[in-house]
Amino acid sequence: MKNIFVRPRPVPTLLALLVVLLMLLLSNYLALQKFNRLNQHISSIYNDRLLPASYLFNLHDQLYHQKMISPQQVGSQHYKEQLQAIQDSMARVMKDYEATYLTRLEKEQWRYFRQSLDQFHQAQAQLVVGTTPDRSLSLELEREFYQANRYLSDLIALQLREGGALKDASQSLVGGSVIQSYLQISLVIILCVIGYALYRLYNVRRMHDGRHLYN
Repeated sequence: MKNIFVRPRPVPTLLALLVVLLMLLLSNYLALQKFNRLNQHISSIYNDRLLPASYLFNLHDQLYHQKMISPQQVGSQHYKEQLQAIQDSMARVMKDYEATYLTRLEKEQWRYFRQSLDQFHQAQAQLVVGTTPDRSLSLELEREFYQANRYLSDLIALQLREGGALKDASQSLVGGSVIQSYLQISLVIILCVIGYALYRLYNVRRMHDGRHLYN
């Protein structure tokens, strides 16, 4: 009775085994690279997106806090102390924000906000030295506030877009890693098949050598 199995040839089988092992090593290396990039993206989302966003919302809150100080307090010591405390707090937050990673567009938008905020503070300083509320100065202060607020709102929107881009890139890396894991599983299965073929080859040779001994 003829053997229904095809006897595996040793050299091609070993070459196939070597190729599969190399592919498995390469796939594992690429997977590690993707996980490293994913880790960098996650760190960037926290350090360069979430933290800066919290700083911007803090500035937004304090900017409105300055605006809500009653004009009736102009000239009073309490008014001056309130403004100084808020401006000192904003300066600290701004320093923390500038220490984070900023894209070219974010740096440009931040520069516009800083210029507008300086003008807003200059208008406030003119009110501080006065003894009574000045309508023209109050209107200028209102105008500078809305300008600074607009730049800050645009900066927050830009932060959100950059965060969304990082999220999409991270999802793409995760999807690629899943596909790569399937590829690795397939390579392991192929490796098992080749190992079984080599095992059969070894047994066939043993049987063949045994027959020669008996003969």
